[in-house]
Amino acid sequence: MKALYTTGPGKYGLIEMPIPEPGSGEVRIRVSNAGLCPNEIRLREGLLPISYPVVPGHQFAGVVDSCGPEVRYLNLGDRVSVHSYILCGNCQSCRSGGVHDCDNFNILGFSLNGGLAEYCVVPEKYLFNLPSHVTLQEGELVENTANAVAAVRNAAIMPGDQRLATCNDYRYRNISHRFIIVAGCQSLVAI
Repeated sequence: MKALYTTGPGKYGLIEMPIPEPGSGEVRIRVSNAGLCPNEIRLREGLLPISYPVVPGHQFAGVVDSCGPEVRYLNLGDRVSVHSYILCGNCQSCRSGGVHDCDNFNILGFSLNGGLAEYCVVPEKYLFNLPSHVTLQEGELVENTANAVAAVRNAAIMPGDQRLATCNDYRYRNISHRFIIVAGCQSLVAI
């Protein structure tokens, strides 16, 4: 398969690598849509911790191509989006239901091969089966949408509020603005 591959800050190449095989509880996705966010730029510049070498890409969607043993909910041909944080499941945070406080987490595209490749293997429990009315292009934006919803919820916007919103990622900013308006904000100034 073809994949974008990085071996260090600013060191990228398009390479051929073996198509990965899913293990127990894992699904292989044929990637159809993958996005770039400011974190990929920071990664390229060496500003984020990363396990080199790796295939970048943490926001992507595709079609289930192969299922490993113990896969229960997804089937060949299912259209899926990815949650990029892969939790250990064993630390105190994981055992108490934490989502982003895992002591031993991995992130697709940073410490595990990500979606800037033709195929990617992901544990089944980190995949979202897309409803028929959601396109794969929209599915690639699931993580951005979840972040926008969380940001608006944390801002505690009330009907009639006026807020100043700043964001440098145009996709995230546009999604956030829609949720801010739905939450009842009367006016919005974006920088």
